[in-house]
Amino acid sequence: MIFFMLVWVICLHSYHLMFVGFIPSLIMTRQLTFWLSI
Repeated sequence: MIFFMLVWVICLHSYHLMFVGFIPSLIMTRQLTFWLSI
């Protein structure tokens, strides 16, 4: 049971890290294309 909880927490954390890393990079590329279009 503890092992299952550990795996679940690790999976949740990795998904959170991916999400947190994905959103700013998306915003950065949006701003980059915006500045390039000007």
